[in-house]
Amino acid sequence: MAEFQLIDLSHHNSVFDFLAVKNAGIYGVILRAGYGREASQKDRKFDEFYTAAKAVGLHIGAYWYS
Repeated sequence: MAEFQLIDLSHHNSVFDFLAVKNAGIYGVILRAGYGREASQKDRKFDEFYTAAKAVGLHIGAYWYS
C-alpha cells in the first residue's frame, strides 16, 4: 500500500510557500472548505490556499466541517 503525506489546512494555518511544502515531500493538501450549516460559512482562506496549492502541482482534497 502506498503512503502519502498530506497536510490539513484552514484559516487557522499560515502557509506562505506552497512550493517549499511540495519540495519537502508533501504529496497534497486537505483544505477545510467551510464549517457549519450555511454556505456563507466558507473558510476565508479556502480560495487562496486552493489556488496556491494547484499552482505548484500539489494534490488537493477538501472537506466541510460540521
